[in-house]
Parts: sequence; C-alpha cells; structure tokens
Amino acid sequence: MPVSVHGVPWALPFVALLLAIALLPVLRPGLWHHRQGSIAAACALAFLLPSAWPHGPGWTAHLALHALLREYLPFLLLLLTALYTIGGDALTPLGIFLSIIPVLAMLRAGLHGPLAPLVRLACDAAGRPLPDLYFRLTGGLSSLLDNAPTYLVFFNLAGGDAATLMREASVPGAIAGGAVCMGAMTYIGNAPNLMVRAIARQRGVDMPGFFGCVAWSSAVMLPCLVPVQRLFWP
Repeated sequence: MPVSVHGVPWALPFVALLLAIALLPVLRPGLWHHRQGSIAAACALAFLLPSAWPHGPGWTAHLALHALLREYLPFLLLLLTALYTIGGDALTPLGIFLSIIPVLAMLRAGLHGPLAPLVRLACDAAGRPLPDLYFRLTGGLSSLLDNAPTYLVFFNLAGGDAATLMREASVPGAIAGGAVCMGAMTYIGNAPNLMVRAIARQRGVDMPGFFGCVAWSSAVMLPCLVPVQRLFWP
C-alpha cells in the first residue's frame, strides 16, 4: 500500500466506527438500530473517497476488492451470515473490513510505521511479542467488536507473518484466546449476544442493561480468565 495512506489520520474512520459500535447501542439505541448500516457505510467511504483522490478510483476499487475477496473472504462470509441473519444488516461488517484496510497496513509496517509506539508497547525489550499482553489487549477489543476483525488487528500488530508467528506458538494462541474468550463481556462483543438477549426478553426473562451485563460478566468471567492467562500465557 502506498505510503500516502500510512498516516495515522487514515485510521480515524475505523476508530469512529469502533466508537459507534461501542457507544451508540447504549446512548442512542434507536439511532443505531435504524441507521447502523448507514453509519458503517459512511465510515468506509470516509476512507475510500479520500484515498481515491490522489490514486484514482480504479486503484481504490482494486484495493477494496483485494482486501474483501482475497484476504478476508472467510471472515467476511462468517460476519455477513451472522449479522444479516441476526440483525438484518450486511453493511456493518463491510464497513468494518473496508475501514480497517489502512490500519492493517500501518500495523504490518511494524516499528517502521506510524503505529510503531503501539507495536513497541506490545513487545519486550528484545522486540518479541508479549503473549500475556496480547491476550488482554485482544480480549479488550473483542469485548466491543466481533472476533474476526479483532483477530486481524492483533495478528497484524504482531507482524502479520504466519510462518514467523508459528515459531512463537503462544502468540497466535494468545490472540485467538483473547478474541474468543472475551467476546461475551458485553452484549456487542459477539453478534449472537444480542440475539440471546432478545430471545430471553421475549420469554419474559429480565435482562440487565449494558453496564449491568458488563458487571455480571466481569464478576463471572474474570476470575476464570485470570488463571487461564497465567496458565497458558504467563
């Protein structure tokens, strides 16, 4: 990817979409329910349209198709199936995978890219990834975002080279563990969470609000996850 889309401002559409996913279901649930596809599309266009200005629409279209169909097709199909079936919306995962393109490119640049401070934060003094930190960071983001894009973010933060990472098997294991284990921390961490909540309410079960859910999940899950991390990724 050209250097011109490696600047930190190119990550703002993805950050904006993350904030929308995290906050709007709590602060403006009606707006999010009716406009989540439009919000996701706006965030994706906030990256695609400016990138087309210096490089041309053909370059941008090629970049988007390459990212969606060649690199992330298995993840995309999973998200489309889950979110369309549950929420009737296919634009949200598309927005995620389009706006995340420059973020992944900057993470792949490692210590030579604009996100070098974040890369250093997740490494020891010798530059090796810290599995325990990856487990916690991945889990934190997975609490607000679906597993697949969360895994992509931290896989690329760790270098994005599967052959290299498999020599440090604990690192991809920590990323996968954090992405999967902590998706249940909030209602929006995994697409099925909201479906389960809706089914429970339809059957007359009194369900806690967003922060009540976080309190319950923290009380139940964290005492289990702390020894899991210490056992597998000390």
